Amino acid sequence: MAVGSLKELKNVEVHHEDYTMLYILPKEKALEFDLQPPKKIRLKPINKFSDYKKAFGLWSARKQNSIEFFERVAKYNPNVGAFLEDNTLVSFFEKNDRKDLPLLKSLYARVATTLRTALKQKNVEVSVDVSNRMYTLPKEKAVEFDVQSPKEICLKPITKFSDYEKAYEVWPSRKISSVKLIERVAKYNPNVGAFLDDTMVSWVFRFPSGLLMALQTDEKYFGKGYGQLVVKAISKQVACDWGHDICAGIFDQNVASKSLFGKLGFKPAPEKVHWLSTRKTWTDQEDDRNRAYADTLNPSHDNLFRLLQLIDYSTGYRFLGIRPEIHPILVEALRNANVEIMSDNVAILYHLPKEEALKFNVIPPEHVKLRSLTEMDDLEEVSKMWLHQDSCAVPYVHRLVKYNTQVDAFHNNTLVAWIFRLPIGLLGGLKTDKNHLGRGYGSLVTRALSKMIAELGDDIYSAVFLDNTPSHSLFKKLGFKPIGEVYFVATKINWTLAHE
Repeated sequence: MAVGSLKELKNVEVHHEDYTMLYILPKEKALEFDLQPPKKIRLKPINKFSDYKKAFGLWSARKQNSIEFFERVAKYNPNVGAFLEDNTLVSFFEKNDRKDLPLLKSLYARVATTLRTALKQKNVEVSVDVSNRMYTLPKEKAVEFDVQSPKEICLKPITKFSDYEKAYEVWPSRKISSVKLIERVAKYNPNVGAFLDDTMVSWVFRFPSGLLMALQTDEKYFGKGYGQLVVKAISKQVACDWGHDICAGIFDQNVASKSLFGKLGFKPAPEKVHWLSTRKTWTDQEDDRNRAYADTLNPSHDNLFRLLQLIDYSTGYRFLGIRPEIHPILVEALRNANVEIMSDNVAILYHLPKEEALKFNVIPPEHVKLRSLTEMDDLEEVSKMWLHQDSCAVPYVHRLVKYNTQVDAFHNNTLVAWIFRLPIGLLGGLKTDKNHLGRGYGSLVTRALSKMIAELGDDIYSAVFLDNTPSHSLFKKLGFKPIGEVYFVATKINWTLAHE
């Protein structure tokens, strides 16, 4: 078995791991392109299965995909083929002849500058902003490494939490991270530890960005070559198993690592890579879970099931609007990941065609005005009266107000009813102040928001929990029809891990 094999990881089968570079072209530049094709060539979308098959056969990533995936991409996304007069496909948009370095999370200086500016404009506090030098080694060189270890040393993946803690305690970046990061990196990425009996004496990890990092040797075992050994072992594994060149991130002040990697043939890249983190402020009163939606078009749910088990649930998640077919997959994945489910509720899904919503009368009665809340308004009352009242209501309502469509009714400048369009597109959070019930304000804001959504060209959907009789009655009176069920699942926050 290859060193650091992922097959040992909690029954999670990883079929393929790869990284790509992201290239960006401003739309202004694209608009200047000359699209006049050569004679005898016609440009048109690719829509024949035989052409999908031809394109798939030449695709560099075909081993990790299927022709059915290629067909779906072509059917539901823009594509261009160049065809001869006899309709023979001669070219398609797929080229991969570069040997780009695997950098997903590392940022080059230009991108880092843009990101800093954006964070500053949003008043987001940056807690970490550091850079290091990238060192590279061609995979052809790494394949030649001799990784025969001394008799007393065993090379193997790092799997014990006590060893994660050991690696974390001497990691220079520990002040800006946690042992849980080391654990996740070790579980889901290649890593190599050198063990003397059962004692880990040297180690190195490949981080999700593709860089080798956190190389350390126990000070009791300095000068024995164990650091070089683990670097050669993981480099050879990455070269042989993934076919990648090897990249390492080394801070300029780390003279020992620069010397080690230099002796092994690594060369410094001309540009530095940058690492930025934003500050997360936690309080015992603020329970601000992540919101998520999970689904798949693939008849097989295997990939989704594996993906759901790889999420870090320590800060809590609320899964919104989950289809009945996906619900058992989600629940089983959470159980396999030892995640405690705090709530699991079913709701009726209602639908109204946009044509019907456009007919709504949304003229308010006298002394009532319709407008949207802003962050300048007092949102505490809305948060307190939120249907799913809990400590996460305040930050969530603030985000809804800032980023989502909503309609609110004010009677003599007093907020009396409100409704939001949730991030997944459903109407939600419908509420009327208890002192103004029975006056039709809930129906008014629902009609107004529904008409706004219809004017955008969308049908209207809403999910109503089973015990919410007034909302069921309201939506039915407005012409909404029940079309099925959806689930809302919340996981419990692990405060110990969330605060790390």
